[in-house]
Amino acid sequence: YPEHLSTSELFDALTPVRNALTKLTRELGREGMEAIMAVFLEVTPQNIDAIQSAIEMGDARMLAYEAHKLKGASGVVGLVSIRELALKLEQCAKAQSLDGAYPLCEAIRGVYTEMAAAYERGHLVCTAAA
Repeated sequence: YPEHLSTSELFDALTPVRNALTKLTRELGREGMEAIMAVFLEVTPQNIDAIQSAIEMGDARMLAYEAHKLKGASGVVGLVSIRELALKLEQCAKAQSLDGAYPLCEAIRGVYTEMAAAYERGHLVCTAAA
């Protein structure tokens, strides 16, 4: 997971997000989708920080809990890459092996940052009817 994705890599990585947001817009209307994204954008940095803290403290139980939360939330908004990384973190934590956890956390932070910037620039705007 490179620190900065090329434009085409970012487009490909965000296709599932666009698809998920389009589905949410169809099911909940534009306001519902935007409410879900607002919560996701607000809570996820805190979740990533909690994951980093768990890694730094060597707390596998807390890491498993925080990674599981992030896995679910990222699945709702279609962030497959974050979901997969969070799953790996959760598996590391359950195996009581935190080796390699920090790079996974940093990869999650990087993908989240790219996605949030793309969303704020309107690159993930849904075209589905509200």
